[in-house]
Amino acid sequence: MKTVNLLIPLVASLVAPWVQADAIVKTPRTAASATAGQLSTNVQHALARFIAGCSAHDAQILDSATTEDVRIEYSLDAPGRYLTLDAISLADDCGIDVASGGSSLRAMWIYPTNDQSVAFVQFDVTSDSSGALKRQLALVEMRGEKIARLLSFSPPSNALVTVTGAASPSLTRRAAARQATGSE
Repeated sequence: MKTVNLLIPLVASLVAPWVQADAIVKTPRTAASATAGQLSTNVQHALARFIAGCSAHDAQILDSATTEDVRIEYSLDAPGRYLTLDAISLADDCGIDVASGGSSLRAMWIYPTNDQSVAFVQFDVTSDSSGALKRQLALVEMRGEKIARLLSFSPPSNALVTVTGAASPSLTRRAAARQATGSE
């Protein structure tokens, strides 16, 4: 009788790995993973609209993707120097290096951070005319479903920056003219 009592646990321990290997493991959906998933969805939709609005120079599309106090920042060659655009200048010059009227988003990778409204985003934009892919990296701050701040680690388009690294005079004149006429 004692031998049988010892063999049953021994056989069960040898068979247990094969029995458990077929079990389906489901990970519980936590509040943090749900928040990260919602952030990723919001970033994906807002950034796609932002790039479409930049490509078409369409203020309505840009307004649907950004907050009214949005800041778009581009790192310049000198450390600690940035070119900053606000909502007033976005329709004319977004700074994202896309071709007018024919750029599209090809791929996007979103990396949520510990902040529930901030994510790093790596994305590829292509021009329909040249077909060349341009990979960009940005830190995106969201406010709800809209972009509140976009810090691009890719250089801004050449049209925005002069040789000295300052904002293009045409950008400043267009933004001032739009602000003066009240067409923001």
